[in-house]
Amino acid sequence: MTGLKASAFDEELHAENGWKTLVAINVGHAADAEDASAVGERAGRLEFAEASQIL
Repeated sequence: MTGLKASAFDEELHAENGWKTLVAINVGHAADAEDASAVGERAGRLEFAEASQIL
């Protein structure tokens, strides 16, 4: 996610090492294996030629 307050991340997570946050990525978590509605069918995807243009 962009548009975050990177200084807050840096204070909380990187105070000891001096690293600077550029972006935060949420990878989520696995769906509940016992909940049949937790995972749906994968939506359709465009083919490369439909979604791109090589210049």
